Amino acid sequence: MTTRTSLEASPAAATAPFSVLLLLFLLSGASGLMLEVVWSRMLATVLGATTWGLLTILATYMGGLGLGAILFGSRVERSNRPLRIYAILEASIGLYASAMPLLLGGVSWVYVRAAAWDDSSGLALAWVTRIATAVAVLIVPTTLLGGTYPALVRAVALAGGGVGRRAATLYAANTAGAVVGCFTAGFLIIPALGVLGTNRLAAGIDLAVAAAAWMLHRPATPIEGEPQARSTPNPATRSVLSGPVVLVIAGFTGYCGLAFEVLWTRGLLVALVDNTTYAFSMMLSAFLLGHALGSGWFGGRRATARDHDPGARLAWVLAAAGIAALASFPILIATSEVVSRVAYGPDVTFWGRRIPIQFALCTAVIGPTAALLGGAFALAIRSISAETTDAAGRAGRIYAANTLGAILGAVITQVFAIPYFGTQTSLAVLALGLILAGAAVSFATHGWKAISGVAAMLVVGAAAFVGERQLSLIDLYVTKERLRTADAPAKLLGVIESPGAVVTIHERAPGDRVINLNGTNVAGTNPVLRTIQTLQGELPVLLHPKPEAILQIGFGSGGTYATLDAMREASTSIEVLELTPEVIVASERWLSEINSQTLTRSSDRVTINDARSHMASTSRTYDLVLSDSIHPRFRGNAALYSRDYFELCAGRLRPGGIFSTWLPLYGISTDDLRGILATLQSVFPHVQVWYPNAEPNENTILLGSLTPIVLDFDRIALRMATGATSPRAENRLRLDPVRLLDFFVLDSTGVRRFAAGGVVSTDDRPHLEFRAPLTLRRQESWLKNLEGLAAARESVVPLVEHLPESRRAELERWVAGTRFKLEGQIAELRGDFSAAVDAYDRCLAINPDDRETRKRRDGLARLPALR
Repeated sequence: MTTRTSLEASPAAATAPFSVLLLLFLLSGASGLMLEVVWSRMLATVLGATTWGLLTILATYMGGLGLGAILFGSRVERSNRPLRIYAILEASIGLYASAMPLLLGGVSWVYVRAAAWDDSSGLALAWVTRIATAVAVLIVPTTLLGGTYPALVRAVALAGGGVGRRAATLYAANTAGAVVGCFTAGFLIIPALGVLGTNRLAAGIDLAVAAAAWMLHRPATPIEGEPQARSTPNPATRSVLSGPVVLVIAGFTGYCGLAFEVLWTRGLLVALVDNTTYAFSMMLSAFLLGHALGSGWFGGRRATARDHDPGARLAWVLAAAGIAALASFPILIATSEVVSRVAYGPDVTFWGRRIPIQFALCTAVIGPTAALLGGAFALAIRSISAETTDAAGRAGRIYAANTLGAILGAVITQVFAIPYFGTQTSLAVLALGLILAGAAVSFATHGWKAISGVAAMLVVGAAAFVGERQLSLIDLYVTKERLRTADAPAKLLGVIESPGAVVTIHERAPGDRVINLNGTNVAGTNPVLRTIQTLQGELPVLLHPKPEAILQIGFGSGGTYATLDAMREASTSIEVLELTPEVIVASERWLSEINSQTLTRSSDRVTINDARSHMASTSRTYDLVLSDSIHPRFRGNAALYSRDYFELCAGRLRPGGIFSTWLPLYGISTDDLRGILATLQSVFPHVQVWYPNAEPNENTILLGSLTPIVLDFDRIALRMATGATSPRAENRLRLDPVRLLDFFVLDSTGVRRFAAGGVVSTDDRPHLEFRAPLTLRRQESWLKNLEGLAAARESVVPLVEHLPESRRAELERWVAGTRFKLEGQIAELRGDFSAAVDAYDRCLAINPDDRETRKRRDGLARLPALR
């Protein structure tokens, strides 16, 4: 029969129907995950998107949860009003969340002041100050969040009966709420309400939960529907699930959970093809969903005869989790190509096929292991019985052990295991650890009686390990590159696994090599990419009166840097900013044909940092800022097309300085293109658009300045002639001034007309981040955007200063002919090659000097269908 202490029988004890407690904690879980998402976003703009910055945010958030579970677990045990304590905690979280934007403003202020030490011997002190300030702001609300779980466990304990099962079910409900919070925030709420609006919504949920919990406090009665009888664990096995052993198990499952999540992310980012914000939300949602289902199933089931042997059950759950983990990468490798082809087929829609298929893949890979790990944690929680004198304290310690393990799992895996052992080996070793843990628990529970079960675990685990090693995760990178290049053979030249990313180098054809970052192209050597990389370096230098300090953001292939180096004067300094140092290593080793390894031989400054973080904190100023970012559809990169980022860059420009950014025409809608231009012009009143029209090109260059950008023909001609015969001239465009000026598309007035109605993206309202991935068809989007720019194109002739009369007619001829050349390129994209040839003929009739167009026209005319 269940017994109670005198405190438990106190008429002031707080209880409520268990179903209501589940609902409150589910809402709390949804709010907590929303807050984690938005606070991580806010802090990332301060600490940056570096590996250490992101790990700091994660460790602080998880550490606060664990700290709160321990601190409040021991204190709430002495209270007979746990629902009131829970209400106070939730209200405090809601109020703190409401003030978080102001607090983070203070963090940013400290961060900028500390950054002044970066140029001195105080670099380490600067980083310590930044991290300490961020931790100080985040640790308070996360500690309060951590205290909510033991408070509700105390309420359950006061009602008596089934404490462990009820505590495990509460955890499952909270995790289920996290699934809802993660999915809705990542797919719906942030796009609709923005970051600050989502923060306010989450704060409002916490305040509503607090009010409900406060009103629900009433004298203790048994929890509705809870039988007073309970099963008594087998004395022979009770010791295995008590004391330090439970804490070790909880810690180890937490370690494995976050470690696997890091490892799966590496593989799934490649398999999903697009590393978008939606892909990250899907992966996290799949993990949380599996964890919620597993903890709910194993934790919420009523006692049966099997529950007299909890050690055996735990042993098999741990072993099964390891086996499922070993199977996860083979499943991923075996299905990724089929999933990619189906999810990226010609008739696919974003919501109708792509998201459901990709989420199904995430669930198949992540779900089984996540569910079993959740079950193992629930079994640890169920070790709390009605005889436990400090149920809340014990629940707090188990929860804290789990979060501490999660922190260690994320940090050790990302910083140590992946760089030294690789993603696949790290996962295999960790999975074997789970199987061995299951065997150890089984043996500790039943001794030699369990030898057959232990042997079975080890044999199945060994077989799964051998099978897993027969497949290579690297095949995903090869497959993805093959799919991207329409089944053309692509040779894998090298792989570098670092804490921040997996860098792979592929050779598609002679002279066509690419560098991929987590499966995403970031640089290449084909003629189209060379043209845009060289133009981004050369164009701002030609237009600025005297560029002495240049910042290049994103090293990529090194082509832009090599161009800057080839055009520099003796007084010119160049700083390279790169987030992933392995990109520089890979580029200088495998793409030396385009960068000539000039950075290795130079004394130029190389800064490893996130662009946002650097521009927010540096005290240095520049004449030119060249932002060579990755496509805005990929996660994190849309922030480099936001008004906040443009404002940071404008603040670092010297008088007359020019900001330059690469902008693709593919993979974004025309509305997105208008929005980017509107966003840029909301900061820089003087904006220009340039398109290298020598051949159909998917890329443009945008220039922005706080002062007019002068097109001075004399200066351009002089700069282009300087060093034209030097050994470094191979890293420059082989054009004359007229040919370069013909690349001009729009000036500020034309940009304003074209961008009318475009939606401005900010950190708070990141429209581009959520809208760009919705554009699924690369060539169709390229076609529509090129059509729009061609229709809006302005003549550059009236804007050129000091244009000699002897060259004016030539420039006018090129501009007039290019009108029809663009029509031909648009017709090519439509697949109407006959119309393309006709347009090219009209171009050549006006401008017979256009050799690139003549070559392209002759190539099309030789097609069998046009003969």
